[in-house]
Amino acid sequence: METRKEREREFHDRLRSSIALEGIPTGKELLKYMASREVRFHPISRRSYSYVETILKQRAPGMRTLDYCCGLGDNSLFLAKNGAIVDGIDISDVSVEKSEQRARIESVTENTTFHVMDAENLTFQDDTFDVAVAHGCLHHLDYEKAMQQLSRVIKHDGFVICTEAVRYNPIIHRYRKLTPHLRTEWEVDNLLGMKHLRISEKYFAKIDVRFFNLATLACIPFRNTFVFNPLLNVLEKIDSVLLEIPVLKWMAWQMVIIFEKPNSVGVGQPR
Repeated sequence: METRKEREREFHDRLRSSIALEGIPTGKELLKYMASREVRFHPISRRSYSYVETILKQRAPGMRTLDYCCGLGDNSLFLAKNGAIVDGIDISDVSVEKSEQRARIESVTENTTFHVMDAENLTFQDDTFDVAVAHGCLHHLDYEKAMQQLSRVIKHDGFVICTEAVRYNPIIHRYRKLTPHLRTEWEVDNLLGMKHLRISEKYFAKIDVRFFNLATLACIPFRNTFVFNPLLNVLEKIDSVLLEIPVLKWMAWQMVIIFEKPNSVGVGQPR
């Protein structure tokens, strides 16, 4: 195994090995256990989560789905509970074991199968999946290899939905550099930007990008106070305006990308 991948596996094994899964009431509650960065930023992410969940509830029931780099299986369980047939893959043995434990706890083992697998070398056949979900994982990978694999295993009428951090906000990026214990060096250096979407054009004919969380970042210091929710409501409305501005939207913390029409359909341009 490449040194980069071995470091990723070791990092995530260490991060997740001590997590106790018994008694966690919902998938979202699990995020509180993952790392301090998740506790800090997760509360402002409700719009991006809601956007992704709405799409999956509409389009995933009954579909064969791939939870790409499944981590602790949060998306796998959500999909299974909403009627999808799910294969979750991760390079981390610990992550796969924890995902299997969660599936048993939440009684969705019939709809879920988990595999220890290299995301850059999937062993599934071509055109296997109707839907693939990738949450915060593409920047851990060789991006072009990930695109090659996802476009290969997704059906011609299927789609891939990805949630990723955006690389350009200098304040957020400074924070990332100052907290090396929370992420690998590769992860920081390979956060997604415009060049990645250009690479994706070779593999998918239709690419839709939506941005989340710019003004809402101001809520973070207030997340444990009574003003958090009303302040977040206001700042989300401000973001709905700011994140339509072409240059400013790239200062957002997150983006959700939907890839459709894999490369055998043709080469298109992102919208």
